[in-house]
Amino acid sequence: MHLILGFGATGASFLRYTRKNKIPVIIFDTRDNPPGLTEFEDFNEEIYSGDFDLNAFPNIDKILVSPGIDFKAPILVEAKNKGIKIQTDIELFVEDSSSLKFLVTGTNGKTSVVSMTKHVLSKLFPKSKIIYCGNIGNPALDFINERNDLSIIEVSSFHLEHSVNIRGDLGVLLNIDQDHLDIHLNEEAYRRSKEKVLCNCSIGLSGVDEFLTKELSKKENIFFLKNLDRFEEQISSFLECGWPVHEKDNIKAVLGVVLAYIAIKNKETYSDLINKDSDLVNRALKALLSFSRLSHRFERLGIKEGVTYINDSKSTNISSLLTAINSCHHLYGAKKTILICGGEAKGQDFSNIDYSKSFPIKQAIVFGHDKKRLENAIKKLGKSVLAEDLQDSINISQSIAKKGDVILLSPGCSSLDMFSNYEDRGRKFIEFSGFN
Repeated sequence: MHLILGFGATGASFLRYTRKNKIPVIIFDTRDNPPGLTEFEDFNEEIYSGDFDLNAFPNIDKILVSPGIDFKAPILVEAKNKGIKIQTDIELFVEDSSSLKFLVTGTNGKTSVVSMTKHVLSKLFPKSKIIYCGNIGNPALDFINERNDLSIIEVSSFHLEHSVNIRGDLGVLLNIDQDHLDIHLNEEAYRRSKEKVLCNCSIGLSGVDEFLTKELSKKENIFFLKNLDRFEEQISSFLECGWPVHEKDNIKAVLGVVLAYIAIKNKETYSDLINKDSDLVNRALKALLSFSRLSHRFERLGIKEGVTYINDSKSTNISSLLTAINSCHHLYGAKKTILICGGEAKGQDFSNIDYSKSFPIKQAIVFGHDKKRLENAIKKLGKSVLAEDLQDSINISQSIAKKGDVILLSPGCSSLDMFSNYEDRGRKFIEFSGFN
């Protein structure tokens, strides 16, 4: 019997999977009415909430764990001590799916790279069936029985931490910055979990030059995204079509994945391909022109009274916040940015950030649970003031904004102190700014 641990979207996909494979399960969720219940009209499985005693169910042989479950949770620690196997939906998917499997992770840019890559490859290979799934919001197990040519899977540090031996045809590590330190033991533990994506894949692509995992430094099948600098001129020309400069690394990653797909599909050597195929890069960039950029990611809402509004609510760490500031500087000029930031820090050490890499701003308005800590650090970039909430932050911003300025929501923190998620925070910003 399997235990489904957590019953949200991933937990519901576990139930569909186990039902199809006639595997008996019980379900545990700390919530009395977990959201997964609404997906089943014929729900008749045993479900438990509150405290759960693993000893009361000696016939549990596997735990199917949702990515949002803290891997330090007592039930998981106890399960490991008992030798009970713990698996994520991504592990099950890569074991059973017959498609090519590309795993993509990183602190920032995962969803953008996965979405853009799927778009480009679908344009270049219209007869191929290409899907994306995983942390992007589409549970991987819901695609396991489909006959796909390629599955592009967004993988979080939680998936990787829970996974022992996750494998794929391609593993992509975009970047690593401070994040989720409220869950991971420390920055090193977070980094090691991210590096797992490269350990057992046939080909690895990395935007990180140095690894903590010593074995990775010896692997000959890992290629670095900086090797795509030879396409710098083509990428720069593409950015001039209206894309923010901070998308440069994401675009480079997309090109790297596209080239990897060609190499695997045609049984070519990846290193040979990146050294010769400039025409393919041009075709990939042309395909990317028709991509509709994702909401809440440096989303330009419009102009009111000469002031530009940008919704970057997806920014949940300081690295992405500083990147957004720099993009505003390049697009709109020096000291034009009025930054709205703040929320729940997720264990980030705001004092341990190199703010010298960011351009100065006109003003920072800081709100949220950890606003005092963040304000103390962010004032290194310019004047700063505390606000009560998002509405108050917008009011203050509008009172000081002049024609030509930019009001940028780029929180650099989790939204969960005041909102249900980053989308909710972004929608509120759109509404309160008058763009709904």
